[in-house]
Amino acid sequence: MIIKPYTQGSNAAADRELFGLVGRWLTDKAVNDELGASITTRDGDLWWIAMGSRGRPSGFATGRVSKSGGMHLRFVFCVDGDEAACRKLIQCVTKHALDAGCNCIWTNDRWNALRWKPAGFTATPRGRGTFVRWEKPLGDAS
Repeated sequence: MIIKPYTQGSNAAADRELFGLVGRWLTDKAVNDELGASITTRDGDLWWIAMGSRGRPSGFATGRVSKSGGMHLRFVFCVDGDEAACRKLIQCVTKHALDAGCNCIWTNDRWNALRWKPAGFTATPRGRGTFVRWEKPLGDAS
C-alpha cells in the first residue's frame, strides 16, 4: 500500500489531485456520520492518502501542527473499515509528527474506537457524549 502525502494549498496541481482523490468522501453524509463531524479543511492542512492495490484511494488522514507543538490528527477514514490502511495512515502521521518535532499527537474519536490503544494512544474523557480525546506523547518512547 502506498501513502501519498499532500500539503493543502502548496501547489494548485497537487490540490486538484488531492481533492480528485478524496472529494467524494468530503461531502458524503455516511462518511461524515462515521467520523462524527463534517470534514473541514484549510490551506496548510496535511493529508495522507492510502492508495489501494488498484491505484484507487482506500482512505485518508488529515491533520495540522498546532501552535502548542502537537499534531492534531483531525480525521482518519478508510473504506469499508480497512484497519490495515488506518494503521498505515496513523504510522505515517506519527512519523511526520516526530520528524516535525511535535510533542504529541491527539485526535477526538469515540471512547470505544479500537484503533487507538494499539497505536499507543490513551483516552481522556471530554464531556462530549461518546467522544474522548485520544493522545499519544512523542519522544523517546514513541
